[in-house]
Amino acid sequence: MSDIALGRKKTASGNITRLNWVGARPPELIEKLLGFEPGRLSQGYWIGLLIERIRANHVEFGGLTTRSGGRLGLPEKNPVADWLRPKVHDQMLAEYSQAEMAAMLKKLSDDPRNLLGSERIVKVFPVTLHVGANPQQEYPAGGGGPQFRLTDGHDFLIAVEVTPHGIAKSAEGWSVRVDENAGYDGRAKLARYLETVTAP
Repeated sequence: MSDIALGRKKTASGNITRLNWVGARPPELIEKLLGFEPGRLSQGYWIGLLIERIRANHVEFGGLTTRSGGRLGLPEKNPVADWLRPKVHDQMLAEYSQAEMAAMLKKLSDDPRNLLGSERIVKVFPVTLHVGANPQQEYPAGGGGPQFRLTDGHDFLIAVEVTPHGIAKSAEGWSVRVDENAGYDGRAKLARYLETVTAP
């Protein structure tokens, strides 16, 4: 992803979650929680922090990360069959009135947690790109964190770059370890930074 640079803005759509399901955890744990195949983050990744208000007309509910791709049922090996799995958002549209859905989306859009704090909205950008040949393998069920899907580009601050060696580099110029042997103090520093940093 040559268009991603530490400390810069990245406009992106797609799946997002809340910071407390990513944080200063080891890459292997993030894979399990978010629903990436084992090893997907082994070549490194970036953590992007949402820096603009979610637009209610450009976001969908995805349920929890146990719902691979925000869809009902287990992921399929065949990409076409996987794409045909019903979406959580569409199920909600069938269950609630248009006014109720609009109110829920506006509530999500207006949520002050989205832009600051331990539950702010984040997006993980793996160095290893999406292939899409076997969704069952690439995107297994995750650990149950909240997920949403941006249907149009929103702005993120690339606040952290994690190297293949488990070193998290901040946009402010300091680094800490986040591998499974990382110490508490470094993790705590990174967690505070992710909760509080804002766009320059």
